[in-house]
Amino acid sequence: MPHTSLLKIEKKMRRQINVTDRISRIWYLKRPYFKLITSGLYRVGVKDLIRTQFPYIFPDTELPPSINLELTNRCQLRCTYCTSPLKLRPTGFMTDSTYWRVIAQIREYRIKRIRVVGNGEPTFHPNFRWMIKEIAESTDYVELKTSLQYVKDATIEAVVKANIDAIRISVDSNSKEEYETLRQGGNFETLLTNLKKLIRTRNSLRGKSLITITVMLKPSDQEKEYEMMAFWKPYCDLVSKQYVLDMKTGESDSFLATTSSEEWPRCSFPFKELKVFWDGNVPLCKYSHLQTRDDIGLPLGNINTDTIPTLWNGPIMKQYRNAHRNRNTAAMPICRGCFGT
Repeated sequence: MPHTSLLKIEKKMRRQINVTDRISRIWYLKRPYFKLITSGLYRVGVKDLIRTQFPYIFPDTELPPSINLELTNRCQLRCTYCTSPLKLRPTGFMTDSTYWRVIAQIREYRIKRIRVVGNGEPTFHPNFRWMIKEIAESTDYVELKTSLQYVKDATIEAVVKANIDAIRISVDSNSKEEYETLRQGGNFETLLTNLKKLIRTRNSLRGKSLITITVMLKPSDQEKEYEMMAFWKPYCDLVSKQYVLDMKTGESDSFLATTSSEEWPRCSFPFKELKVFWDGNVPLCKYSHLQTRDDIGLPLGNINTDTIPTLWNGPIMKQYRNAHRNRNTAAMPICRGCFGT
């Protein structure tokens, strides 16, 4: 069963989750964390790994330990718990000029870790194949998150040949009916076929990518969690798990973060990651637009006109880092009621 300090039963049989209880979260996911570290994540440095969960024990860094890169916020799927179908922001694809400016700065400032993710499907970008190759050649560690649905064999081969470090595929169930209900527009058989192709291609080309399946867990999945995890083991190197949080999408079968509207979470995002949207906009964090319910949330600037150091060390970012470090809630108004992480 999940760690008792992490989950608790409500009267209505919904579950609450304390996403800022980092000790419990690490203990609950200790096997996936250990596998990731031993498979290559060590290249970003032990100190930077610790910083992702416990940033307050270190001084602020001069550069972001990680860049979260959104090639597009468009997606072919309509997952019931995801904010992408809500279209809270204008949708589009990152232009070549914006992309090359990001890549040039990643190389210039030697950013060690890039997460290719965002509020859409990265492989949906028409230039994804050569883009992922350049990203992999520009940094020490690359992680790609994908649904692995609408991908051609050439895309799978491009990912493997890029030798990115971790490929994360999100799934919702081990049942075809439930998977296709939750991941609308997806096909269960297509997923299984593409997973087999990915493993076969990786092995035949002697690629190094760690293939991870992340099972999206809902409160109703508590009794069958281990059955779901066991089903996906043959299709990857590592099975991990992630809680489906209540993102105000209308999905009732989701976990409620324990942070109330009157609370300010102790968040690690301003210390560990810089988010770059497809249009070059850089917000305070990837959740700030959910707090403001507008295009960008709290903007820091735009990568097309600003540099990574000026964005990372600007007055807004410093204000929020100091506020979280010193628990000065008056200086972090946008964080009120956010579940943080």
